[in-house]
Amino acid sequence: MSSLPPDLQGILDDLYKEDPSLRSQEADLIPLLQKLITSRPEATFNARARSRLKQELLQVQTQSYPRASFFSSFFSSMPSLSSLKPWAAPVGALALVLVAVMASTWRSAPQVAVSPLIASNITTVSPRAFGNLGAAAVQTGRGAEGVSASAVAQNPVGGSAKLMAQDMMIARPFPEVRYRYVYDGDLPAWEPQLNVYKRVKGASQLSALIQPLADTTRGLIDLASLQKLQLQTFTAVQDEPYGYAVTVDLSEGMVNLNQNYQQWPHPEALCRDEACYQQLRLNPGDVPSDEEALRIVAEFLQARGIVTTGYGTPRVINEWRTQYEAATDKSTVYVPDVVTVTYPVLVDGKAAYEQGGTAFGLMVNVSSRSRKVDSVWNLTTNTYEQSAYAAETNVSRIREVVEKGGVYGYVPAQVEKTVDITLNAPELVLHHLWLPSEPGKPMTELLVPALRFTVKDKPADGYMQDTILVPLIKDVLDQQNNPPIHLMVK
Repeated sequence: MSSLPPDLQGILDDLYKEDPSLRSQEADLIPLLQKLITSRPEATFNARARSRLKQELLQVQTQSYPRASFFSSFFSSMPSLSSLKPWAAPVGALALVLVAVMASTWRSAPQVAVSPLIASNITTVSPRAFGNLGAAAVQTGRGAEGVSASAVAQNPVGGSAKLMAQDMMIARPFPEVRYRYVYDGDLPAWEPQLNVYKRVKGASQLSALIQPLADTTRGLIDLASLQKLQLQTFTAVQDEPYGYAVTVDLSEGMVNLNQNYQQWPHPEALCRDEACYQQLRLNPGDVPSDEEALRIVAEFLQARGIVTTGYGTPRVINEWRTQYEAATDKSTVYVPDVVTVTYPVLVDGKAAYEQGGTAFGLMVNVSSRSRKVDSVWNLTTNTYEQSAYAAETNVSRIREVVEKGGVYGYVPAQVEKTVDITLNAPELVLHHLWLPSEPGKPMTELLVPALRFTVKDKPADGYMQDTILVPLIKDVLDQQNNPPIHLMVK
């Protein structure tokens, strides 16, 4: 150790106190520490510098001996988030960044345990562990198109009464027309007891992580005077052209990534009249092909350390193309600025779907103008508890639900016209639902076994619905006798 400045010997000593197993890696740690010192010849090795060096050493140790955690390299792959790189391992440690950088010394900073968000796991719990599922409701508003779980969780009052099945509202026919869904083939077999999956979310970090921030906010507010503070959400901004704003919700186990608005071009912001907006409208040829969009997304996810194991084959959402091809006046069809790619969640080999038929899972937007990833959302931990529930085994009842278009199927009071819609053979999937909880508590996120039927031939009268989902759990099917009231969520 003679080649090290004497005052830096304490850095290694502190590391060994934190993790005695590091002593076996001393041969690797010493050259690294020498390299860090050489790269900062002008640095004054005060307590703050010592703290930073220790963090960088720990980061290298984490990279060499990785642990199963959420987003192991997401932050370290983003150049302008350099201040966060040393803490690229568990998300819990990301919270520690806010403490370590601002604390006056390593020794004076609280030494606390953080809880990494485990990426994927399934644990079996007792039967009916999630209570009665009769109140389970579809997620609404933007649905699979982007309302975060945390946004839903922040509006718990009213439960499903605050929700509206937007996909179904779009697909609902005129009141005088009844659409009857026809499937005469065999149904797949299922067990009388089926597993329902509840997503296990993260946890807010301990208040000890917050206290060192008090020094930076003193003069505005004394954080130390507030008891039982927890770190729940934080945002990091990438300050470079086409940079991103990354929001981490520790309690939901979720990360959302969006444009850093100030760093992306927005030509529409300069428009002052309708002619300007019209000039900026895209043509279908301006939109990336499915192959190009999938390639852009795959390269981005790989570069950002976002692992896609646990997801199914990605697909491009292309409803606008269907509308464009069917439109007589194509100028009335909006060509989107972004292309959405979805990676459906897979649990026990089954894909998850929203009520409207879109896949539930990781969603990525690609900008048609820049050919870059525009945003990523619904990037969550895929850790679940599974609990057995009674399945509906009465096939006649299942067929009745199918015929009317699902649990929330609409049959007009006065039918003037009946249109039969033939369905393809179903597949066993999982239905993404929300279960209201106590007022002030986050809603429970469920994946419920279901049959998914696709429409074989659409009628040529503007009908838009592509799929029918029929839950197989009796609790959920029973709610059809008391359907929820759907209200628009703004």
